This record gives sequence, structure tokens and C-alpha cells, in this order.
Amino acid sequence: MTRLVRAHALAGADRPVDEVIELRFDQRERSRLRAAMASGEEIGIDLAVGTILAHGSRLLLEDGRIVAVEAALEALVEITASDGEALARIAYHIGNRHVPIEIGEGRLRILPDHVLEAMVVGLGASVVGFAIDRTSYAATLLAAGVLLWAFALAAAHFLFVKPAV
Repeated sequence: MTRLVRAHALAGADRPVDEVIELRFDQRERSRLRAAMASGEEIGIDLAVGTILAHGSRLLLEDGRIVAVEAALEALVEITASDGEALARIAYHIGNRHVPIEIGEGRLRILPDHVLEAMVVGLGASVVGFAIDRTSYAATLLAAGVLLWAFALAAAHFLFVKPAV
């Protein structure tokens, strides 16, 4: 049986690339997984817990090769509402479920989830599905979106909880 070559660390963005690997968001947020590079060769990714790979990250393989990470094309759902207050309320409900969310001007973006989509439509939102370009701002921000749910919760709390008089 052939032993997998392991990616055990990140390499600097300035390092020349030997291989490319395309990963979905759910794969890029995992610390340990098995995945195939563009050449078809499988590698084991074994990084520090909590490491989130962004489009353009570089992996250092134990044999010295450098692998560029590309964010795979993914379907996203864009959510809009009648006004900023309605959108903040929707962001609160999504954030309360601890799902990655991209907060943009006049819109929210999440990975497809029929339960969440039905919930936000019930809250008066419009929902449109689309695929993002792997090099777009959203591809990177969605990785950081794991932390944005806390911002959505705090903003909604500030907007909707009336101070005691």
C-alpha cells in the first residue's frame, strides 16, 4: 500500500508552486482530510486545528513540494430584504444558528440550506441562488464568515433590544 504524502504546514505566498489542489469551503475549514491534487495524486492534509485555508494559501508537503489551494466554485444563496433593519434581523437569525455568513452592502450570502432559506423567506426576504467565481472576494470572505455570525448577533442585539428606562 502506498503511503500518502502529508501536507503538514503552510508555506509562504511567495513560494513557487509545484501542484494545485481545489477545495470546497467545507474542506478548506477542516484541519485534517484526504484530497486529490489536480494531477490526481492524493495527499493527506494535517494542519493545526482551527486552520482555515483561503484561496491562494500554500501547503508545504513533507517531500518539499508546494501546493497552491484554489477555492472550488460553489453555489451560494444571496439574501436581500426590504431595508437594513429587516436584513439585520435576518442576519441575527442566521447568525444564531452559527452558520458561515457573508455580510455585504444590502445583502447576505450563505451556503445553500433549504431550512434556512425557508426561514428567511418566512421573515420576508428574497432568496436567489448563484455560483461564485473562485477568485471573488466572497470565496475568501466566506472562510472568515465563520466569525461573522458573532458580529451579526451583536449588531442585531444592538438594533432590536431596547435599553431599560
